[in-house]
Amino acid sequence: MTHWQLLKNVEHVFINVKCNQLGFRREYLKNIWSFILTFIFGFCVCQAQKDYGSLSKEEKKEIRLRSHLLIDLNSVLLDSLPIAQRISNTTPWAIIPSSKKNKNVRFLHEYSKYQNKLIVLGTRNILENIPSELSVVWVNDRDVETLNIEEEQTLSEVDSNGVQELLRVYVKNKDSLGIDKLLNVWLKKGKTPNFIETAGAIGHINSLVDSLNRQPKIYGVVHNELGELHGVSFKGYLQNHVQGNFSLPIDESQTLPALIPYKSGYYFSPDIIYTTPENRNNPKDFMAFPLNPEYALTHDYVFGTQIRNKLAFDSSKLISNNVVAKKDSVFGDVSYFSNGAFIDTGITSKSALKSNFSICAWIKPTQLDPNNSILGKGDNFVFKLHQGFLTFTMAGIKDYVSTSSPIPLNEWSHIALVYSKIESMLYFYVNGKKTDSMRLISNYKNSDFHLMIGSNLWEEFFVGYMKEVKIWERELNDKEVKQQFIGIPKASKDFSALMWWLIVVFLIAAVFFIFLYNFKKNKDSLIPRKKPVNTLNVAIHNGSSDSAILCFGPLRIMDSKGVEIAKKLTPLQKKMFIIVFLHSQNGQKGISTKELTGILWPGKSIAQAKNTRSTTIQNLRLILSSCKGVELIFKDKCWFMDVGANCFSNYAVSEEYLTMYKNEEYDHTDFEKDLPKLLSIISSGRLLANESYPWLDPFIEKFSNRVVELCIQIGEKLEIESQNELIFDLANVICIYDDLNEHALKMKLNVLIYQGKLSLANHVYDNFAKLYEQLYKEKYEVSFEKIIVLKDYQS
Repeated sequence: MTHWQLLKNVEHVFINVKCNQLGFRREYLKNIWSFILTFIFGFCVCQAQKDYGSLSKEEKKEIRLRSHLLIDLNSVLLDSLPIAQRISNTTPWAIIPSSKKNKNVRFLHEYSKYQNKLIVLGTRNILENIPSELSVVWVNDRDVETLNIEEEQTLSEVDSNGVQELLRVYVKNKDSLGIDKLLNVWLKKGKTPNFIETAGAIGHINSLVDSLNRQPKIYGVVHNELGELHGVSFKGYLQNHVQGNFSLPIDESQTLPALIPYKSGYYFSPDIIYTTPENRNNPKDFMAFPLNPEYALTHDYVFGTQIRNKLAFDSSKLISNNVVAKKDSVFGDVSYFSNGAFIDTGITSKSALKSNFSICAWIKPTQLDPNNSILGKGDNFVFKLHQGFLTFTMAGIKDYVSTSSPIPLNEWSHIALVYSKIESMLYFYVNGKKTDSMRLISNYKNSDFHLMIGSNLWEEFFVGYMKEVKIWERELNDKEVKQQFIGIPKASKDFSALMWWLIVVFLIAAVFFIFLYNFKKNKDSLIPRKKPVNTLNVAIHNGSSDSAILCFGPLRIMDSKGVEIAKKLTPLQKKMFIIVFLHSQNGQKGISTKELTGILWPGKSIAQAKNTRSTTIQNLRLILSSCKGVELIFKDKCWFMDVGANCFSNYAVSEEYLTMYKNEEYDHTDFEKDLPKLLSIISSGRLLANESYPWLDPFIEKFSNRVVELCIQIGEKLEIESQNELIFDLANVICIYDDLNEHALKMKLNVLIYQGKLSLANHVYDNFAKLYEQLYKEKYEVSFEKIIVLKDYQS
């Protein structure tokens, strides 16, 4: 008897009894009871039936990691379906409902005798009369990827790009499917085959499902801050991509795998997980972060009146042969290649284009020959135009001609070529859009030759204009290539005339303002001024500086255009900057090469350290070149970070303040006005908060101690009646540098009690005591009453 039938029986008894007891009209009471029944039944049905999308993460995971025998009730005869024999074992089932209602009802009635859970593929509510004891999960078609496996199909023919969480495998010929093929599909897809269906007898499939569910596996999720991340590969696996949630079968008789996630344009944390018997059943969680667009950018050639590599300290080693500088209405200064013109980028380019690489360039061909080389490097790398189509050539192997990537004559085009070593694929782009992809028939190998721009080893010269060529030693993704293509600038017809008029107007304005400034200066110099006494000789950053070095919280370096360039630094470059910068403060003369080498390259030979150091210094200088007033120099046998007056350094300002207040070299009348300036700087975060190195700890500890000691020293001199807010600010700063400082707690509690905020004072004390217990594993024994200073405050 179903719940509905039971409730109907109760209805009959209830209505008859109540009508007799209360004398109500039977129809009136029956309507009330029908409403109650409908509500209760609807609630029970909602609880017993759920959509896959509404399940909890754990419930979804249980379904994702499990294989089911899928029965299409439209294509089977119930009389031939061994329900009692098959359902009574542990093999989970799923169904596709029949279009015949009676057939569905009959199946559900029989199924519910043996199982209380069922997965149904299809639209909800197409089933009627579901037994109340049966819990149903509805899986919509949008959540399932369907794969039809034919007898002759091979693993390489199985696509891996489906983004749906669940996988349905349909086998036309059950005898053509073995466990090995299913495991290969699992590897290729990166997700468990969840629903196995066949048009034939189910006995063989039933055993396969059982084998899949017994198969050891590793599983987890790859995601970024926005959610699951699609299209991620694991190095060394056969499958192409996984789509957020993943699972992979493992062979315990072999070495357990290491998971190394890879997706162009991202790095991962952690970047590798070794599978062990102990952690095999733990879900693996990889967090993805986007790479800086300039990460692994190794060459950035710009053309015009000068031809240079923006990333090289010295571009004099570039050998230009007949390349001419010209004016262009779109890009201004560009280079023109004709009559066999080319650029040899020199010996340093021998190491370029080693494995993964990406190339972006702005070109404007004016003549198309059978072959026009854009870049060439030995016989294994030629990026060219072949009959006007983008082409990549490996001599003696193949010309990879992209007929879907034509380049027009006499027009600027942004072109890109990306090589993915892990996929052995080439990707072509024109004006920010992917136009073609090709699989290499032979692995790409780097050649030990110079990189040539506008030519190659066969002297297939480029004819036309170039503005820029950029090379990365990594694979750019579609979004990154599109960001490099920012659109073709619109030409200005009257560019030259307009520029001349602007120059004339600017010169007239400049002469006028120089005259006005000198006149005012001469006039002011005639007015006698009083010499200021004990005024602060400290510059506070008000936005007028050309650049800034901000050391509290994460390190930030702002160039003269307001661009944050610290993120462009590699970890090694950032370490070098911090070391030299800190050794250049407070009158220090810098750091010697020997000391610097001992910190950054311990254990390396002198020659190895010298090469690495020279490259790091060269690249660091290049990045800092956009910051006016900041220069890394070698002075008096020491490396020194010269920070000029036009660069604001909040660390230098804070050091001046700390020294000034410690020595009491300040004007007391300006004390309350100037102290908050110091507090605003050092309260923005701990010094270099995101950096942690053994050599850095002494600097951090020394500075933190100075801050805490000064704040306590000043706080003891302030009057709570008139300066309580300043005392509270000092206490907050102390807590930034010392979480469990009792002086700071004492200062806070006294201020809050004076302000009449007793409950807030208790709250502050309780938080301190909790933190103390968490860190020291023992209770804080000083009571609230003992720690406060009792005074007769005036209200």
